[in-house]
Amino acid sequence: MSTAAHIEALINNVPSKNAGLCFCTGSYSARKDNDLLDMVKRFGDRIYFLHLRSTERDEEGNFLKLITSKVMAI
Repeated sequence: MSTAAHIEALINNVPSKNAGLCFCTGSYSARKDNDLLDMVKRFGDRIYFLHLRSTERDEEGNFLKLITSKVMAI
């Protein structure tokens, strides 16, 4: 699953509220066309775990997982 359309199809096919999502911001942000804020608003009632992963893109748009000494303030 990598898009909102995939999530929507899953929810439509498995409507039980017992089936929730593990929403990984790093994985979904790998696609430039994903609007994470919109996805959280649309599917928030089915997001049971939120994985905040630090990621960024290089100059060419390649997806990178950050493994650095940066500190993330929440």
